[in-house]
Amino acid sequence: PFTRDRLGLCIQVDAPSKVDARGENWIFYGEKYSPFGYAWIFPKDKVTSIGLGALISHIKSNLRLYLAKLKEYHEFDLNKARFHPVPLSGPIKNIATRRVLLVGDSAGHVSPITGEGIKYAMFAGREAAKAISMALRGDISVKDVRTVYLKGLSKTVFPDLRIGRMLMRIVERRMLKSSGLFKDREKLRAVAELYASNISHFKAALKYLKAVVS
Repeated sequence: PFTRDRLGLCIQVDAPSKVDARGENWIFYGEKYSPFGYAWIFPKDKVTSIGLGALISHIKSNLRLYLAKLKEYHEFDLNKARFHPVPLSGPIKNIATRRVLLVGDSAGHVSPITGEGIKYAMFAGREAAKAISMALRGDISVKDVRTVYLKGLSKTVFPDLRIGRMLMRIVERRMLKSSGLFKDREKLRAVAELYASNISHFKAALKYLKAVVS
């Protein structure tokens, strides 16, 4: 299910944090920083993560060239950068059997519009644990674990991912690039709140679509 137009590629490197970082998260839009996506600088405890992501179908040159441009804002060793794929298809089918429950990237539990996956992997893991615990207690049979797990996902994970997939399709169909996508302040605010997890994908979609229409 992870075709080139539904699979992202990220490159990231960790570097010692600056003393004056102050926990500020930086996000960079535009073709200067990513062919179709965004770049970031995220300070952590003792290190700062610097990286970018892009839709594979839009990558025409080495992502290291884009990453190098972030040295303007934070020093790092480009040779230590690592790549990793990110599924952006939204929820996929066949992620559960009677005795196997997939969570996280393997199940497509990643936001198609932001690439956020840790939060959804945690939500899915919690739903999987609930279903398994119910079976161990004898509240449900083993054959019902799959049904209970998927029902839990339909309430906690799937809604956001489906809205995210819808937003991604809107972006693609309008042939919008990230440099022009976020010039409008209302669009930018909606997306920024989405990245910060201040609002749900649904509310972000309403804000963004309102800005597009107006």
